[in-house]
Amino acid sequence: MDLTEIPSKIDELRRQIMSCASEGEKDGWHLVKQSESEQMKIYSKQSALFNGRMFKAECMIDGSPETCFRHCNPKPEGTRATWDSSIKDMEVIQRISKDQWPEVYILRTMSHGAAMGMISARDFVDLIVNVNNKEVVGTMGESVTLESCPPVSEYVRGFNHYCGVLCFRIEG
Repeated sequence: MDLTEIPSKIDELRRQIMSCASEGEKDGWHLVKQSESEQMKIYSKQSALFNGRMFKAECMIDGSPETCFRHCNPKPEGTRATWDSSIKDMEVIQRISKDQWPEVYILRTMSHGAAMGMISARDFVDLIVNVNNKEVVGTMGESVTLESCPPVSEYVRGFNHYCGVLCFRIEG
């Protein structure tokens, strides 16, 4: 990836994630599972970008968006690795400074193997954009190819399509 591509990648990433977040059942999302209390709902939709399904979860949490996000933020110094058992390690490959996006970086995340070794350990190299504005606190990401971080033999290189965690500010 050429660093000159970053501004357009950020714009497209934001557009895709915010579009998915604002869409509902009328836009093709189908409820596939919900908690007994109906506070957590999982939706699915056929992707127009790749041959597969997209998923999104919605829930209400009694807490500020900043507090909720602090536990989801994909950063090596964050708390996510303490509760997300799939994460083996995370490292920031490169920090990218952009005026309108104060937290942009390339992150390499390594996961453990699973199912007694039947699923190989993976690594992912993602462009991460964290946002904090009057509407939402969150993170958005997408896999990128970076010459300075080639695949290594102990991991299968994974690929993340547009993805994110958004904590919306709501009244009340």
